[in-house]
Amino acid sequence: MEDVSRDPQLEKLTSELSWLKRLASALVRDENDANDLVQETWLVAAEHAPTDGRPLKPWLSRVALNVVRMRSRASKRRRARETAVESFAETSPTPDELVSRVEAQRILVDEVLRLAEPYRNTVLLATFRISRAPRSLSAGQHATDVELVVERSTGTIQGTVTGPDGAPISDAWVALHQSFVNQLEALASDDDNAPRRSMTRSDGTGGEVPPVLTDARGHFALTNLLQGKYQVVVEARSGKLRGRAADVTTDAQITIRLASVSSLRGTVHGARGPTDLFSVRVERPTSDAGSLAFPPPDPGPRYTGFFTDGAFTFPRLDPGDYTIDVTSTDGAGKATVHVSSDEAATVDILLVANGTGSGRVVDEAGKPLSGMPVALIPDQPPGQLQIKIHEEPTTSGADGRFQVAGPAGMTTLVILGRAPTAKRGVPVAAGNSIDVGDVTVVEQPQ
Repeated sequence: MEDVSRDPQLEKLTSELSWLKRLASALVRDENDANDLVQETWLVAAEHAPTDGRPLKPWLSRVALNVVRMRSRASKRRRARETAVESFAETSPTPDELVSRVEAQRILVDEVLRLAEPYRNTVLLATFRISRAPRSLSAGQHATDVELVVERSTGTIQGTVTGPDGAPISDAWVALHQSFVNQLEALASDDDNAPRRSMTRSDGTGGEVPPVLTDARGHFALTNLLQGKYQVVVEARSGKLRGRAADVTTDAQITIRLASVSSLRGTVHGARGPTDLFSVRVERPTSDAGSLAFPPPDPGPRYTGFFTDGAFTFPRLDPGDYTIDVTSTDGAGKATVHVSSDEAATVDILLVANGTGSGRVVDEAGKPLSGMPVALIPDQPPGQLQIKIHEEPTTSGADGRFQVAGPAGMTTLVILGRAPTAKRGVPVAAGNSIDVGDVTVVEQPQ
C-alpha cells in the first residue's frame, strides 16, 4: 500500500526529469557532473519531495543548488587538506639554499637603496623590522617567537551619525573599508615626520580596523588609522537603517545621515516564458565609466545572486539608482531602476536571446591549442578590456575548436591565456552563430 501511495508523486517527479536535466546542465558545465547532479537531486526528491501540493520546480531548484554548494565546499576542503599536506611535506632549506636566499636579499637591499625619492622612502617605510634583539640561527633552524613590527603614520576619522529625521542615533555600527588602490596610495604618501603607529603580528595576519559603536550623542571615533582614503559604512536599528561616505580622508570630521534600506523585486522572461535559472548583478552606475583615470572610480554597492523560475528579490538595498544585468542560457537583459527608501522597487526584464561564436585557437605556428578558456563579452571602448566572468568559461577542444555563447550585438572574443588575447568587433546576432576562424595566441614569456 505504501508503494501505491507514492506512485502519483513519482510520476510528478518523472515529468520534471527533462527540466531537471536542463537545470543541471546550466549549473555545471561538465556533462558527467550534470548527470551526477541529476542523480543526487533525484535521490533526495524520491525520499523527501513535498507532499503538500507545492510546485516541484522551485523545490527541485533549491535542492540542486544546495547539492552544488555542498559539492563545492567539499572540493574546497579537499584542496585545502591537500595543500596542507604538501606544505607539511616540504623539507627544510639546505645550507646552499639559505646562502642563495641571503644573497638575493642583499641584492634586493642594494637595489632599493639605489631608488630615487620618493620611491626609496616609500619602500623603506613599508618594510618590517625585528622588534627584539637579533638572534643567531644555524642553518636549518627556525625561530617561532620572532615579532615583526610595522610602523606607519596614523590618523583619526570621527563624526556623528543621524537618522532620517536628523536626530543622533546611538549604538550604530560604524565600519571602515579601504580599497587596495587606496592602500597603495597611503604607503606612497606616508609622511616621515608624522606620528607613528606600531602593529605587532607574530602569526602573519593583517591588522584590520575593528568597527565601533556610536555613543548616546551619535558620536564615533576610529583611531590609529593609516593615512589615506576610506569608505565609512554605518548600519543601525538591526540593519534597517544604513548610510555610507566615500573617499573620507584621515583626520576628517563627518556627519552621516542614515536612510531606510529598501528592496528590489523583479521578473525575468525570454521568448519561452519565465527563465528557469539566471544570475543577476545589481550595481550603482559610475558617471565616468569610460574614463581611463587611475585609480578607477569606485562603483559603489554591488549585489549579485542566482535565481530560478523567473523571479528575483534583493531585500536590503541602499536608496539610489542602479543598473541591473541578467545573464542566462536563454539570453541577457539589462535595465535601470531607482530604489527609494519609502517603497519597494519593481522591474520586469525581457531577455534578448544569446548568439554563439565559434572558431579555432592556434599558436603562432598554426598548431591547435586545447583547454584554452574562451569568453564572448560586449565590446568596450578602445584601450579598455574589462573581463567579468560569473561562471566557468568554455574551453577549446583537442582540435583547438570552440563554440561559446554570448550577448547579441558587437562583442569581443577573449582567449584567457597567460595574457588575454582579444578579437574585437565580432558581430553576434541573437539566436545565430558566427565563425571567427583561427584565433592566434602569442606565447608570453614566463
